[in-house]
Amino acid sequence: MRYQVFEKEVAIIGSEELVNALRLLGIKTYYTIKTMRVKDDIKNIRDKLKEFIERQDIAVIIIEDSITDYVKDIIEEHKYDIRSVVIEVPSQINIKIHDPREYYKSRAKRVLGVSVEI
Repeated sequence: MRYQVFEKEVAIIGSEELVNALRLLGIKTYYTIKTMRVKDDIKNIRDKLKEFIERQDIAVIIIEDSITDYVKDIIEEHKYDIRSVVIEVPSQINIKIHDPREYYKSRAKRVLGVSVEI
C-alpha cells in the first residue's frame, strides 16, 4: 500500500510578538498586525486570511483571538474545510478564551469528530 505525503505550511496572522516567536520555530508564512492599528488594518487582515485559506500549501492558520471578531464570517464559512484549519490562540491584549483546555477540547471534537483529553 502506498501513501502520498504532502508537505504543508503553517501560517500566522497576529501581533509582532506572536509572529516573531513563531518565526523562531521556523514558520515562514505570516502577516504582522501592528497592535495599535488593528481597526485600520481590517481589510488587509481579511484579505490575508482569505489568501491563506485558498493557498494549497497551507494546512494550519494561527490567528490571535483579538482579531477573530473582524473575520468571524470567513472562519465560519471555512470551518469544515479539509484543506486548512484556522486555530485561534489567546492574545496578550484581549483574552477571550477563559479556559483554554475546554476551548481546545471542544475545537478538537468539532474538527476531528473525536474527544481528546488534555
